[in-house]
Amino acid sequence: MQTEPLDQQVLDALSAELGDPATFARLVRLYLDELSDRLESVVNAEDPAAMAAAAHSLKSASATFGAVLVADVAGQLEALGERGEEAPAPLLDGLLDAAEDARRALTQIVADAEVEADVEADNDVDEG
Repeated sequence: MQTEPLDQQVLDALSAELGDPATFARLVRLYLDELSDRLESVVNAEDPAAMAAAAHSLKSASATFGAVLVADVAGQLEALGERGEEAPAPLLDGLLDAAEDARRALTQIVADAEVEADVEADNDVDEG
């Protein structure tokens, strides 16, 4: 199991595919903006089926943005919910901890991407 909150290769591939640091930063920020609501949906799900659905959504979004620990724990919660089981408190705590670690790391990555976007914009102005 991975111990780092983010898979840098996933983020690098996403950034390369988008080709623009500003767009990359904007999309990562959108994930971060929605993360709290997604977590709340999992933690406060009324029943196992609702937890499974919310965890699936969180897992997919998190995997897209390289938040592998969040995706892993969300996957475990999804499987529990699909079996009709409630989530144990330690697993929910693990999800919240993983999400906080991912949030911190992604916030720094967004800041770095925004600096890169500003530098590229300045270079475009200088060349224009």
